[in-house]
Amino acid sequence: MLKDLLGDKPSSQQRGDNRATGRGTVAYFVSPHGFGHAARAAAVMAALRRRRPGIALHVFTTVPRWFFDDSVDGPMTYHPVRADVGFVQRDPFVEDLPATIAALGEFWGGLDSTAAELAATLRRLEVELVVCDVSPLGLAAADRAGLPGVLVENFTWDWIYRGYVNEEPRLAEFVYRNEEILASVHRRIQAEPVCGPAEEAVRVAPVSREPRTSRSAVRRSVGLADDDSRPLVLLTMGGLGWREKGGETVPADAFFVTLGGADSIRREPSRLVLPDRSPIFPPDLVAAADLVVAKLGYSTVAECYRAGARLAFLERPRFPESDVLAAFCRERLGGASLNATGVNDGDGDDDGDGGQWLGDLPALLSRPAPEPGKATGAEEIARLLIESLDRSSVR
Repeated sequence: MLKDLLGDKPSSQQRGDNRATGRGTVAYFVSPHGFGHAARAAAVMAALRRRRPGIALHVFTTVPRWFFDDSVDGPMTYHPVRADVGFVQRDPFVEDLPATIAALGEFWGGLDSTAAELAATLRRLEVELVVCDVSPLGLAAADRAGLPGVLVENFTWDWIYRGYVNEEPRLAEFVYRNEEILASVHRRIQAEPVCGPAEEAVRVAPVSREPRTSRSAVRRSVGLADDDSRPLVLLTMGGLGWREKGGETVPADAFFVTLGGADSIRREPSRLVLPDRSPIFPPDLVAAADLVVAKLGYSTVAECYRAGARLAFLERPRFPESDVLAAFCRERLGGASLNATGVNDGDGDDDGDGGQWLGDLPALLSRPAPEPGKATGAEEIARLLIESLDRSSVR
């Protein structure tokens, strides 16, 4: 039963302490579609904890618990609940539309009963504010519990699904269902770069987890000696696994770190392959890299923006968010789009993880590095959430 997965009820003493000190209790529902939503949510939760160290956090998602443990200081309660579907992916670039329709049918078919159970859980935990990173389930549960629900997004699924309706008309139903749930939102916060600007939304700067370690310390951690001047190149698919097709030989005059390319750490003379749960904090890798080669995704873009990192990106040609992120990367980061033959020549054949782009590596590394951006969105959102939390606590 769902109730068996939702953690222990807080003691009356804990609840009294939270009320007496104004620390508050927040439930955070996070989409498990990739790690980008989790990275953004973790950045906000870390900012909340910096502003209010005693805040009680409950995380509802199927993103692995370790992701939040590694990103947010202090205790939290993890509830393994499927908060969202998004898309079923065949690989990091291709969506499986029939499987997505089946998954959405199952998810939405049980949404009312699941939201009712979760509403009872939120009341039992004495949650005061519900925050959702594009999770419709969290918004539905907040509405049924009579709690303020805050939506944090740079896109919503109704906006994304519209881009596929001509190909898969059955998605229209889920466009409408997502739109209906958006009507219950207490406050909507949009983080740059925004896909579908909403007049009622508060817009904030990009949201990024903060680096923790110096560039020199990270280089030593990956195995580069202090006198080793080779540029560091980070390869990442944002939690969906880097596809190595085999046969590519990385040049010896650079050092490559692949994040998410293996189940365990693997070292080679010019390459380090790390699992998804990296022993090196991913924002530290981004900040230390001379070049990031990545699938175009929100958290990677925001972390490159925060660090002022060179970015060569692999677009997702079918995914509507991709055009918005690509435009931001070109304008704000001087980023280069890759395809099967290297730097994108505009033919739309994006498949740069095959290794052919390695021939353009000197040119990519010689591009001017962007100035670090002010990725203050997490702090801005934390301030807004605490305002909402304090208003709800005095009712």
